[in-house]
Amino acid sequence: MKTIRFHPSSEECQSIVPSPQPARTYIPDWYRDTPSGYATPTYTEGNLRQTVKACVPFADALRTGWIQETWCDIHIQTDNGGLNYHYASTPRPLAHREMTPDQVRISTNAYEPLEMTWITPWMPEMPRGWSVLFSHPMNRLDLPFTVMSGIVDSDRFFHTPLGQVPFYVHRGFTGVIPAGTPMYQMTPIRRTDRWLRQILTETDKTIKQRAHQIERRFRGAYRDEFWIPKHYD
Repeated sequence: MKTIRFHPSSEECQSIVPSPQPARTYIPDWYRDTPSGYATPTYTEGNLRQTVKACVPFADALRTGWIQETWCDIHIQTDNGGLNYHYASTPRPLAHREMTPDQVRISTNAYEPLEMTWITPWMPEMPRGWSVLFSHPMNRLDLPFTVMSGIVDSDRFFHTPLGQVPFYVHRGFTGVIPAGTPMYQMTPIRRTDRWLRQILTETDKTIKQRAHQIERRFRGAYRDEFWIPKHYD
């Protein structure tokens, strides 16, 4: 069993800001409301058509690691290429960086051309040999922003009092991001010294034999025969 330790960035954060919680506690309503299959079974080329609810890897991504949530309401207003934001209380949950030539180039058709940053109120400290992937809350396309990804060697570095996780607001969004909204996801990554790439050559017979392990059942083969439960507390 491994332990992740979260350091508060200040006494104010420690007393006010919720600490990161397991991602499984942030399953969105739209996913909960999605049926696991069609009311009338439909088969395509012998395979039972199912919804995303039956995809175990998709569910694993939703439940992996920890989520930092917003601790106050945030109002975003976009108008004529400008972006204004206000937050209901302190500590400050977000900031922005003026766009300069050395920053990420993004499509202004999809995002407002202003780099925003989430302030990190709790910094993770990992066991030796482990890093943390900071990313957009996985599969949360319903959120009005997109977080940039980054990997931090958090077994060695957890010293920034107020780290910043960059994100971009979706073009034209105006509204309130309510308190309790997932800001970013933190996923543990085991480091190795070096990975070597190997390209294999196989026969159609071998490929078909391997594929038969998953295709011989209408549903549940991956979950029942290959999947390994993950635990984040």
